[in-house]
Amino acid sequence: MRGSLSASERHDRKRAEHKRYYTQTAFKYERRKWTDDEDKLVLIQRIPDRELSRIIKRSMKSISNRRWRLRKAASENKQTGLAGE
Repeated sequence: MRGSLSASERHDRKRAEHKRYYTQTAFKYERRKWTDDEDKLVLIQRIPDRELSRIIKRSMKSISNRRWRLRKAASENKQTGLAGE
């Protein structure tokens, strides 16, 4: 079946699956500041994001975004020499 779909159809299907996956927990929780403990759990990735979402009461998308932002900040600090401070 994969060969019968056009590139556009594959793209649309992948976007729909992605949206369905992340909206499962998207609106369950209120906005609040991230704690240091939550940041540690997000970075160590010992459990799947779906389970972590239930534990820390945050959406899977927010967990994914937070992980990206923490890694980006760490990378930028490393590049500018601020990692040891």
